Amino acid sequence: MKKTSLLTIGLLVISIGFMNAQINKGGFKVGLSSDIFDLGYTNMKINSDSGSEVSNKHFNFNLAPKVSYFVIDKLEVGLDINFGLMMTYYDEDSFNRTTTINAGPFVRYYIPTSKVLPFLELGGAFGSQGSFTAVNYGGGIGLAVPLGERVLADILARYHSQSLKDRDSSTGMAIITGGFGLNLGFAFLLGSN
Repeated sequence: MKKTSLLTIGLLVISIGFMNAQINKGGFKVGLSSDIFDLGYTNMKINSDSGSEVSNKHFNFNLAPKVSYFVIDKLEVGLDINFGLMMTYYDEDSFNRTTTINAGPFVRYYIPTSKVLPFLELGGAFGSQGSFTAVNYGGGIGLAVPLGERVLADILARYHSQSLKDRDSSTGMAIITGGFGLNLGFAFLLGSN
């Protein structure tokens, strides 16, 4: 474990040395973020053909690698891929575990200041969650803190909404979720000055 951590840190330091940071046109960015935890209440409503409605709470953890390109100064567009695990709690003794994979575009605009970079972000994704087809969208405001010239630490406060449709059309089940969360991540800027 200790050797793996040291190797990871060493590779990170070496790779940073080959990068040249920019939030200007022509630069690339790669990153990794996560909904470490939901900081708010997430509401879920399930409707079925029978007219029944069930409410519950859930905890979501995901890892989201991102790749993007700066099309103009301070404006990036890219691809966001999400791998996730969701634990849904129906009552004290009942829960369900579901895996998620989806991908989609995002756009982010940075507002440069002297020490930090506030930003606005919008995005969407398509994929699967368990036995459901998923459509996601959301947006939020955030802050990118430079950790040197090539690395950014990101924090994004966002609203997210998800619509799920059961692949088995005979059930007629649809699930709509929405809530607020906090995304934390790191990004590496690539490109020339």
